[in-house]
Amino acid sequence: MLMYRHLADASTDNDQKILFLGLVAMERSHKSRLEEIYTNMAFPKVW
Repeated sequence: MLMYRHLADASTDNDQKILFLGLVAMERSHKSRLEEIYTNMAFPKVW
């Protein structure tokens, strides 16, 4: 995410900036989903 954030900050072209910020949001979503999957697998609920 940091790489895309740095690229967005360095971009002078607005379309590129929007693209990189979209990639930041996408990566954040992927990271959140992977953390959820890991938590559910590593710490299953015991009934």
